[in-house]
Amino acid sequence: MVPGYGDGKHGENALILHSQYPLAPVCMFVDITLALPYIRAQLFLTMAIGGARWNIIRANAHHLTGTPAMRTQEPAMTEDDTKAAIATLNHIMEAELAGVVRYTHYSLMVYGYNRIPIVSWLEGNAAEGLAHARKAGELVTLLGGHPSLQVGPLLETARHDIGDILRESLEHERMTLGLYYELLKTAADKSVLLEEYAREMIMLEELHLDEVNKMLRKPGDVGVFHD
Repeated sequence: MVPGYGDGKHGENALILHSQYPLAPVCMFVDITLALPYIRAQLFLTMAIGGARWNIIRANAHHLTGTPAMRTQEPAMTEDDTKAAIATLNHIMEAELAGVVRYTHYSLMVYGYNRIPIVSWLEGNAAEGLAHARKAGELVTLLGGHPSLQVGPLLETARHDIGDILRESLEHERMTLGLYYELLKTAADKSVLLEEYAREMIMLEELHLDEVNKMLRKPGDVGVFHD
């Protein structure tokens, strides 16, 4: 025990520390050991206050932001919502498959010295449409539905000028885009999966529409093409 600095446990702790660090003054270890209960009490009090503050902030977050502090589970889709989503996905699948047929047909009817790049672009659209149709079909089965065997409407206009082909493509893409917006409306705030899928496809379709629109502009025109 260290005389003059308390007795019992504190003195014993000081001697243990001093034996490990003999060059340091004994009084330093005694001061530390005497202060340990106070330090522990302060630390516990600080943690308790901090935890209480966090609970208060979390409990009142919706009053500050107008939204719940944490969204634990999204609202489930009803049976009617699921049926509507399946029907729209099947329409999307049919439209995308119609695009495959349409772009493949167009690629066979292009002539002239610009044929090669245009044919390549049309074939790329056909391949992309097939991938989109497959993705829509996978979601149909995910929801417990049966993928459609139908193909969207196909109309032979017998007009194979590049400008006519692009105008028909523009009309077809707008129709398909409308179906994705319809799916987004059905899934909004009910299914993150379908909502994110619809948003991604809307972005791709909007970019594709812009691509076709720019191809229809005359050289030097910067304004958006209108039918």
